[in-house]
Amino acid sequence: MSARTLAVTASVGVVLYLGWLGWKDLLTDSLLPSTELALVAETTDADAGAAVATAPSPNSSSAREHSGPLTSAAAAASEKGMAPAASATPPAEPEQALSAGPVAGAPHAVRSSEARPASVPDPRDRPTADPEEARDKPRSKLALGGWVLDRDGNAASGVPVEARLRRLFASLDAGSMAGAPSEQRVYTDAAGRFAFQDVPDGEYELRTERTELYEKATAVVRAGADSAVLVVETRSRRTFFVHGIVESARGGPLAGVRIDVAGQPALATVSDEIGRYGLRVPVSEPPRDVALRFVRNGYREVRMPVGGGDAADVVQDVRLEPAGQLASVSGVLTGDDGPPVVRASVQLYSEERGRRYQAVSDPGGRFLLAGVEESDDYRLWVHPARGYRDHIRDGVEVRGQGPVLDVKLESLGTATLRGSMVDPEGRPVPGFTLWLRTAYGASGSTAVTGDAQGRFATGDLPEGPVALETRAAPQLGVTGISLASGTPREVVIPLDVGSYRVEGTLRAENGAPVGGARVSLHWSRADGGLGSRSLRETTSDATGYFLFTQLGAGVHTLSATATGFRSIRLDQPVGPATPPIEIKLAASP
Repeated sequence: MSARTLAVTASVGVVLYLGWLGWKDLLTDSLLPSTELALVAETTDADAGAAVATAPSPNSSSAREHSGPLTSAAAAASEKGMAPAASATPPAEPEQALSAGPVAGAPHAVRSSEARPASVPDPRDRPTADPEEARDKPRSKLALGGWVLDRDGNAASGVPVEARLRRLFASLDAGSMAGAPSEQRVYTDAAGRFAFQDVPDGEYELRTERTELYEKATAVVRAGADSAVLVVETRSRRTFFVHGIVESARGGPLAGVRIDVAGQPALATVSDEIGRYGLRVPVSEPPRDVALRFVRNGYREVRMPVGGGDAADVVQDVRLEPAGQLASVSGVLTGDDGPPVVRASVQLYSEERGRRYQAVSDPGGRFLLAGVEESDDYRLWVHPARGYRDHIRDGVEVRGQGPVLDVKLESLGTATLRGSMVDPEGRPVPGFTLWLRTAYGASGSTAVTGDAQGRFATGDLPEGPVALETRAAPQLGVTGISLASGTPREVVIPLDVGSYRVEGTLRAENGAPVGGARVSLHWSRADGGLGSRSLRETTSDATGYFLFTQLGAGVHTLSATATGFRSIRLDQPVGPATPPIEIKLAASP
């Protein structure tokens, strides 16, 4: 056989083999069984943290590259001009990246001052994403994106950003949850931008790491947020030293007193055997006043302001007042149907003393609150885990050995809530998750997820008021719903979600941009006693630019506050073709 014949035969074999591989993949895909996830509600006892905002960009050019929600992973990101998912490789020289262009291993961004190649269209020339088109896109692949800015609105480049999964939501596509990583990490680019692709629907904690230039920052957002902003404090290398002696008001030094910075419990020390303490406190940028807490059992807590670091050495002696005679408060919790009530939260609070004590009832319904300061204005609040109404008793007097407070709790019936979630224009919101809280008889929250038509139903709820809310940005809340035993409640819940956006620029009266301003966007609707509201917050960048996305239609209230300027509040219509706005801020007197 000739060499030419051998070559032709080998080429035909390769072609046939590659063709077989293509058919094999096609057949495998078509024969794989599909799986549907029929999860409508799940219960958790954990509460999510506070929420931070959605919004702006580090410059108007890069901001406009986001023409709509991140709903279709890399394809959608490419379509909107957004940077691809960043590499997990850290930048070699983050300081140099501030002036040397995009950070190595991070998403690429084109600065407004950089020339764009002729083959790359400017994203500002693209029309705004069509709401109907965005509504019909699959929800199985979502993304997270946004910017990291400093307090003045300047882009923070080369900053590590982690997306940590807090909770998965029920999904219309079971495949979106398969193999979901619990944590992803990228680095901000030269414009401070970051992006995570292909994340399943749920709540995520975005967290920046502490670097040589910046302190860490966190925010809790929902999957799909495309304009989240993390504001990092610039690190200060300055510190000041606070020291002194802690004494008892009855005389003599106090050892074992814990001293910490209010709001920063990790910055702490303990007084020694002669009551002496010393604590080095970093100076924040910009400087802010600091208060120290002095805490010891048997003494009343003291908070003492120590300034913001104007002096390098601060002497602060403190005298603590004894708490006085301490008592114990005990009792037994039983239901009106006889049995003891277990795992109920029992709280005792005195406004005069500023003291709160808490216990949980045992299997016999018994509770004990020890070390209670004497007072006659205590409020007793019993919050059962399930099946009973809360019990509140005011004017409880605690003297001497302390009272015995036996409580009989009223039992609760159960009810069902069902309905639909719609946008402000009345169209269904598919696959959206809200957390349901009950006023009575439940210690946690229930995740309620709408189906493909936005419908939901959840039963076995205690009668009484309930509320629905998000636990991550954007902050949505629904109130005014009350459930009655044996009577299902049907509701239509309008939510401020959609495909619209509001963008604009803040300027001083002389035309200079106002960066680092806090910008808020509020929306509310009341109908038949049911109230729905939303709140989004962001920070303007160094060019004064801000951005809100994924909005529902209708009039919103926009407010802006900035140091050195008067606050402003105005009504802002939101719809399919909302033009960019420019807001002038007047200087404060």
